[in-house]
Amino acid sequence: MIPLLFAALTGIELPAIFSDHMVLQRDQAIPVWGRATPGEVVTVRLEGSPARRDRADTDGHWRVDLPAEPASTNPRVLRIEGRSVQTFKDVLVGEVWICSGQSNMEWSILQSKDAQLEIEASEDPWLRHIKVNRATATEGQFTFAGAWELSSPKVAGNWTAVGTHFGRKLRRELGVPVGLINTTWGGTRIEPWCDPSALAQKPTFAELVESRRADPQAPGALFDAMVHPLIPYGMRGAVWYQGESNAGEPERYRELLPLMIRSWREAWGQGDFPFGVVQLAPFESNGRWAELREAQDFGARAAGNAGLIVLLDVGNPTDIHPADKQTVGQRLGRWALAETYGRNILPSGPKVRSVTFTESSCVVQLDHAVGLGTRDGTAPGEFEVSIDKRSWQAAEATIAGNQITISGNGIVAVRYAWSDVPVDANVVNADGLPMAPFRRAKFEW
Repeated sequence: MIPLLFAALTGIELPAIFSDHMVLQRDQAIPVWGRATPGEVVTVRLEGSPARRDRADTDGHWRVDLPAEPASTNPRVLRIEGRSVQTFKDVLVGEVWICSGQSNMEWSILQSKDAQLEIEASEDPWLRHIKVNRATATEGQFTFAGAWELSSPKVAGNWTAVGTHFGRKLRRELGVPVGLINTTWGGTRIEPWCDPSALAQKPTFAELVESRRADPQAPGALFDAMVHPLIPYGMRGAVWYQGESNAGEPERYRELLPLMIRSWREAWGQGDFPFGVVQLAPFESNGRWAELREAQDFGARAAGNAGLIVLLDVGNPTDIHPADKQTVGQRLGRWALAETYGRNILPSGPKVRSVTFTESSCVVQLDHAVGLGTRDGTAPGEFEVSIDKRSWQAAEATIAGNQITISGNGIVAVRYAWSDVPVDANVVNADGLPMAPFRRAKFEW
C-alpha cells in the first residue's frame, strides 16, 4: 500500500496545516515536513531567511527545521522545492495555540452570546484560525481537510468561540499575530484524544486499544485522525475544554487527563508545553460533576505546567453549553499571559495550597488569593464539613488574609462547592476570579 502511494506522488506533498495565511510559532525552530519520492532532495526557504534541505527517506518522508524567527506581521512566502515546487503566501510569525476538546470548545461564535456583535468586531488580519475536519482513524494520518483563514465578519462566526476569545486576549496583550488550530468534536470522550501508544502502555487501558475501531469514541481514533497530522507543527501550547462525556467516570478521568497531556507532549517533542484545562461549568447532571471537576484539578496538577480555568460562575444549570464563551476564553488568556508570558497578574482564582485540621478548626491556605473575599459581600457559602467520615453538614467559614477558617470540634474533612450546581459558591480574589472547588480530609477517600 505505501509503495503504491508514493509511486503515485507527482510532486512534493505537505499536510494541510501548511497553507496560505498560516501562522508560524516565533522564537523556536520551525518544523516543515512532508512526502516526496524516496531519495528526492527537498529545499525549504522562508522568505528572508536561510534555506534548509533534506533528502526523502526510503518511505518518502522528509523534514527540515528552519531557524527560529521573531514575531513578524510582514507577509512572507514559504517555498518548498524538489522536483516540483509549492509556495505558501501571506505567512506570518507569532503565537500558535491548539484548541481542542468536545462541544464547548467546538461551539462557534455564531452559537454563543452576543454573536452578531462579536462577528461585527471580528476584523483582524493578524488573528488566524484553521479547523481540522472531523475524522476517525485506526492509525496516524498524514493530513486532514482544512485551511488557514483571517479573522473577519465573513468567516469568524464559524470559529471556536472559546478559542477566538482566547486568541483575541493574546492579540490585544502581546501585539503579535496569533494562530488558532481548532481540532474539536462535540460529544466525544477523552479516550479517543489520547495517543494509542500511550494507552497501550497502561494495563488498565491496553485492552481498549486492542479492541479499537474507527468510531468517534474509540481509544486513539481522534488522536490518529485529528491530532497526529498536526505533529510536529511548531506551537506554544494547548487549551482543552472537555469532560462532560466522561462525567460519570471521574476515577478514570484522573488517570486519563494527565496521560493524554503527557502523550501529546511526548509526541510533539517540544518539552512540557503549557496546557490550559477548562473545568466543567455548573449543570444539573448525574451528581458526579464535582468529582469530575476534582479529577480535572488532579490531572492538571499531575501533568505539570497546566492551568485550571474555573467556571463556577459561568454555567447554566439547564444548558450544558453555556452561552458565555467570552469569560472562558478571557480566563484562558489571563492564565496564559501570567504563566506562559510572564505577566504580573493573577493567573486564576484562589486555589488550595494546604489544609490543616486541628481539634477545634480547619484552616485552608490559598494561593492566588490577593484580596480574598466574596463576590456579593456576604459570608462564604458552599462549605461543608464531616466529623464522622460519612455525612456532611453546612459550615460557616471566615476569611482572613489568604486563608479560610471553619471552626468546629472534630472536623475530619472539608469540601467547597461540592455539587453539580453550587449556586452559593461565592469566594473570589481581588480580580473577581472564583475559587476552585475542592475537598480535603484527614483520611484517604
